[in-house]
Amino acid sequence: MTTEPEHETAQPTPPPLPPARQPTMREKLEKWMPTTGQAAVAAIALLAVSNVAAWVKIVREDQPMIVTVGVREMSQGYVSRLALSDITPEEARVKTEMFLAVTQDTVRRAAASKNVLLLARECVLAGETADITKEVGDAVQLALAEASGGSRPAALAAPTPTAAGAP
Repeated sequence: MTTEPEHETAQPTPPPLPPARQPTMREKLEKWMPTTGQAAVAAIALLAVSNVAAWVKIVREDQPMIVTVGVREMSQGYVSRLALSDITPEEARVKTEMFLAVTQDTVRRAAASKNVLLLARECVLAGETADITKEVGDAVQLALAEASGGSRPAALAAPTPTAAGAP
């Protein structure tokens, strides 16, 4: 028996495989992303929830309290008192500027309360509203008296709209 040496037959090496293509970020996300229909349904659901929340907030919110101030009455009273006083035109100008500044500041602080709508009395044609003209006028007179004495009118407390009862 003749034994032939076993020869290994040389197999040709296969060509190297191209590197595996990595999926792009878009391809990775596409399998997790919602479809166009799902996105539309989600957007409609979010809008419905936000509309319901806004409606509930509007319904639960307190209606503003309408308060009036007789601005014309206060101004006319001040002008008539000023006309009867015996002061120089320069003093009248300074006092008028002070009156306007103090009145504006007092009215601004009175309107700063939450849910208060402050209107000039002349703006309300019908309906009942609380009138705080007396309280604002008293606060302005006090502020003017304090300003004449040297203290600042900003230290005054604002008139409270709840202090005046509705007529």
